[in-house]
Amino acid sequence: MPLISTADLAGYPIPAAIQEIDVEAILARHTADFLAGWNALRAERPDLNLPPFDTQALESEETRILFRPGAFREMLLRGRINDAVRANFLAFASGADIDNLAVFYDVFRMAGEADERLKSRVILAIQGRSTAGTVPRYRGAALAASLRVDDAKVYRVGRDPTINVAVMSTDNNGVADADLLAAVAAALNDDAVRMVNDTIAVRAAVTKIVNIVAKAWLLPSTPDTALAASVTAVKAAWSAEGGIGFDFAPEWAQARMMIGGLQRVQVTTAYTVAEAHEAIAIGTVTISNEGRVY
Repeated sequence: MPLISTADLAGYPIPAAIQEIDVEAILARHTADFLAGWNALRAERPDLNLPPFDTQALESEETRILFRPGAFREMLLRGRINDAVRANFLAFASGADIDNLAVFYDVFRMAGEADERLKSRVILAIQGRSTAGTVPRYRGAALAASLRVDDAKVYRVGRDPTINVAVMSTDNNGVADADLLAAVAAALNDDAVRMVNDTIAVRAAVTKIVNIVAKAWLLPSTPDTALAASVTAVKAAWSAEGGIGFDFAPEWAQARMMIGGLQRVQVTTAYTVAEAHEAIAIGTVTISNEGRVY
């Protein structure tokens, strides 16, 4: 069975403790209850000479005006109750609610850590609660070593029992420096984390630099600044979508560089394969202006 991730949580159905209905539906229900009671009283006590209500469809009718604030408050209360229920589920919790869920698994938010990253570490802590050294256990420990750890890949080579951990950094173009590798190694070799028989080797994941070379054709009215925007777009896309084990495909780069105003982009850089424990970093991006066409 594949391991769950924060991406999987996004597909979970939203829980509802009580039915959420809009203010108009609540108002209609209150009005109907009032009319039922009013008509019953008219039937039981004709001596009171109570007048009939036949203007309920009008927004200006007095009872609708009186009932509307209460209906609105009920709608807000229903929503607030459901929000409180959802705060107890990792998929829908945010802020301090995640902190309170995380502490149950001995996971604590690091200074400046975003909600999604904390959720990822909670999931890894749950998955890694095995009596043996599991991949989630070591990956979670690596992420907890520093906020500079963007990702970590835990793997073995053949029958070698050494536990290898490849680390990708959030800065320095993804390359983990000596300080970051030392911090991760210290975290993984902590007596509370490392299994007694495990030998752990930490290394940088980024081993390949890809320099993108591309040609671009502009539409007649497109300013030359579009070329720089295209470079920015492909770098931002790689930062968001790339990672450990992600190959560089020229077709992928072309699609990300095809921003508005460009008629065509052709990337001439070759396809580059990243092994499961490797990450590719984008170096320079050179894009030449091949002219303007329709």
